[in-house]
Amino acid sequence: MNEADARYLRQMQEISVRFAAINRIIDSTKPKNVRTELDNEFLWLQLRTVVEVMAFSGITADQERYAALRAEVLNNPDYTRDGKVNKILPELAKISPHFLPISLAEHADRDERGRLRLDRTSYVVELTKLIDIHERAGENLHADNPFSPAKRSETVERLRRSRETFLTDYAYVWGVLKFHAKVCLEFDVAVDKPTEPANAERVWLVQFDKPRKGHVSMLIGQAVFDPQSS
Repeated sequence: MNEADARYLRQMQEISVRFAAINRIIDSTKPKNVRTELDNEFLWLQLRTVVEVMAFSGITADQERYAALRAEVLNNPDYTRDGKVNKILPELAKISPHFLPISLAEHADRDERGRLRLDRTSYVVELTKLIDIHERAGENLHADNPFSPAKRSETVERLRRSRETFLTDYAYVWGVLKFHAKVCLEFDVAVDKPTEPANAERVWLVQFDKPRKGHVSMLIGQAVFDPQSS
C-alpha cells in the first residue's frame, strides 16, 4: 500500500466514524445533546465534514495532476491551501471524468485478467447536489440575527424542518459512498498536461459497513469500464 492508498483509506475511515456518530443520534429516541436542536446542529456538522473529506479524497486520488493544474493558476497556485468544497470539486472536474466517487451496484465483477469491471448503477453522483448539501449544512450551523422578525421567522421554519431535510441529504451522501469506486488516472508530471485525457491507472473499491458500526474496507487494483454504463 503506497502513501496515496493509505491516505485514502484513512479518509474513508474518518468518514465511517462520522457516519457512526450520525446514526447514534438518528437511532436514539431521546436527544443525545440535551436538546433536539443541538442534536440537529451536530448532525449537520458531521455531514458537512463528510462532504469536505470526500472533496479532499478526490485530490488524494490524483494529487500530482491536481497540483499541476493548480500551479497554472497565478493568483493561488498552492493547492495545499485549498479548503472550500465549492472550489475544490469544480477544479477536480477539470482533470478527471472520475473526480467524484463512482456509486456502484452491490458488487463489481472481474474480467478474465482479474481486473475489476465497474458497472455504474443509475445512481449518478451530482456535483451541484454535493455542493448544495455542503452549503445547506452551513446554513444550519449559524446563529441568526435575533432582532429581525423576518430572520426570526426563517429560523423557526428552518429548525422545524431541520431533521427532515438532514435525513434526505444524509441518505444521498450515504448512497454515494456506501459502495463506491475511486479511480486514479495516469499522470507523468514531466510530459503530461493535467487537463489532457488520461487512462485509469488504479482503482480503490470501497465498501462501508452498516453506518452505525463505523467500519470500512478497501480493495486496490486495476479496473475497466463497461462502455454502456460509464
